[in-house]
Parts: sequence; C-alpha cells; structure tokens
Amino acid sequence: PPGPVQASDKLNNSVNLGYSLTEGGSGSDQSGETTEIIKNSPDKVVSDPPPGSFDTVMPGSPVTFTLTLDIPAGSSSDVVIQDFLPSPVFDVSVTPLPSITVIKGPSITPTFNAGSNSVSLNYGDIISTIPVAIEVELVATVTTEPFADELFLTNLMQTSYTTTNGEVITEQDVAGRTVGAPE
Repeated sequence: PPGPVQASDKLNNSVNLGYSLTEGGSGSDQSGETTEIIKNSPDKVVSDPPPGSFDTVMPGSPVTFTLTLDIPAGSSSDVVIQDFLPSPVFDVSVTPLPSITVIKGPSITPTFNAGSNSVSLNYGDIISTIPVAIEVELVATVTTEPFADELFLTNLMQTSYTTTNGEVITEQDVAGRTVGAPE
C-alpha cells in the first residue's frame, strides 16, 4: 500500500519463478502470502462503582467508565472513539455534562451529540513508530428522569479508524450496570 503502514493494513508479497535447465526442460512456480498488521483493540469497563460491586447506582450518582484503545501498530488514521450513553438514565445535553479525563495518550476535547446521546473523541491521524495506548475516564451522572427500578443498562463504546487503502474498521465494546429508579 502507498504511504505509511498502519493498523489493519494488508501487506501482499508475490513471487514468480521461471527457470530452464541446461540439459533441457523448464518450469515455473508462483507463491504469495498476505500479512495483516495487528488491529486496534478497544476495551470499556465501569471503573466506579468498582467492578464486582453489587451496589445499585442511584439517580444523581456519578458513574465512571474507563475507555481504552490500544494501537499496537503505532499508527492509525481517522481514529474516533464514540460512547453511546443509554437514555434516559444519562443525558449528554444537561448539566452536569459528562467529563473526560485523559489517563494515557493525546489530550482531547469531547464532542457531545444530543440526538444519539453520545460523546465523541476524534483523534484524527495518530502517527508513531511504537505502540500507542489511549485511556480516558468518562464520568457521567445518572439523571433524575423516570425509568424502571433495577434497570440493567448496557453502555456501548464504538471505535473506528481507516486503513491505508481507505477501508473503515469499526469495533465495539460494552459495559453494563444496574441502576435504581428515582423516587
């Protein structure tokens, strides 16, 4: 592929052999191999309340999600992490807005989308000769809007990036938590 080698790129190698013998006879052989550069790896967990805690999260409580994206190849284009918070338990359009704290990786300014109730982190192109790790904490506060008691929520994180040949690679990860209804 043209340009720098990036995550999920496929490298093709083809060999054609033609030969003839001095005593007569000839032959040919063809061989090929494709190698794929390691893909990026997303992960999402509920880090506060801690994993394994059976406490129900109540209205007004902050919940901390840890979002990670490992880029073993070091370089990746058009890197985006998008977190979809479940409605009506979380709402990205009311105060307090969800916050982002960078633990590892480049600094980032979140973008909020009320229509999809999501938080987007657009990193653009990441260029590095060594593996890159992105880790952020997303803190969102449970709203006081009515919803069912003991509701189990699944929170979706989606990552995307583009290969050198323009293929968009999308991956998802989820984290769940039980919430209590407002009184």
